[in-house]
Parts: sequence; structure tokens; C-alpha cells
Amino acid sequence: ENDIFYNEVPKTDTVIYVLMDDHYKRLMLDRYLILDNYRLLNYHRKNNHLIINNYQNPFYNFITSTYIYQLLNQTITNLIIDKQLFRDKISDNTLLFFIQARNNLEQHWNNKIKFIVIHYNRNNNHDKYTPKLMQKLKDNNFVVIDTKDITNKNLNQKEYFANDNIHPGEKAWDLLIPLVVKEADIK
Repeated sequence: ENDIFYNEVPKTDTVIYVLMDDHYKRLMLDRYLILDNYRLLNYHRKNNHLIINNYQNPFYNFITSTYIYQLLNQTITNLIIDKQLFRDKISDNTLLFFIQARNNLEQHWNNKIKFIVIHYNRNNNHDKYTPKLMQKLKDNNFVVIDTKDITNKNLNQKEYFANDNIHPGEKAWDLLIPLVVKEADIK
């Protein structure tokens, strides 16, 4: 939805999104940590469409930047993220995010997109949402790859982390990229 993205990313017919288990929570939070000085983009659902929150509203910005709001946002998110009751809604909202992203790319570039979602599975297991979301993505014509299905390596070992000890490093991508290219039939 942002021209900055399209100015930096050339037109393509293949898009790869790396999904990790924490992304569900990030879609629900205004800030990742209470005292962060930057925002995560947030959306609200209206008529089966995700609408970006109004960051041009000074009152909204003031309220959502307060410590009490951030504490409530974190607390409520942590309470509902693990509840079975909310799994369909959370996976549906995440699916809608992917559908809208693909639609935006296709409209902007005026071509069909092969949209690949890679679940970067550090522990070779599934979180609460991924199996449900993966099936919904497949049902909506996304190519879905779970790293546990293409390698038996434990990606949670230190050797696969970048220098920040959080994100996948060069060794992880050296291992995964050829496997992903083969699995997704990328030419």
C-alpha cells in the first residue's frame, strides 16, 4: 500500500514471505515492547477488509502512545493469543492480510503473483495457528512451505542465527534457499 515499497522493489511475478510464529502477535500489537519508540502497523477489520489504523489522528496517536495503553495492549494480546477461542479469528485475520497483500501487488504491478509463504520453523514443530493458517493459505492459492518439511536440521541451533542471535543467519539461508527454490518450483 506504500509507494516507498514499490520504489525500492522491482516488478516481479514471485513474492516470498517468511512467516514466523511471532508474526501473529505482532499483527495485534501497536508496539512490540511497551517502551519501544516505533510502531508496528496495525489494522482493524471492517466488512471483511483490513483497514490501516488512522495514524494521522493526533488524539489517536497520543492515546496509543501512553504507557497504560501499551500495557493494556500487551496484556490483552498475551491473554488472547493462547486461547483456543480466538484461533480462527486470528488465523482468518492473518489470511486476510496475505490476500490483501497479494491483491495490492497484483493491482500495482498489473500481473499475477506467485505468492510463496515460508513458515520458518525453528523448532520443527507447529505453533497454535500455523497448521490452520497454512491450510487456509493453500485453499486460497498460496504456495506454502514449512521448513520442517524440507529439512531435518534444527534451525534453532546457534549456527543458524545471525549476529543478533534472533534472526536467521547466512548459514540458515544457504541451507534453505536451494530447498525452497526446488520445493516451490522457482525458475
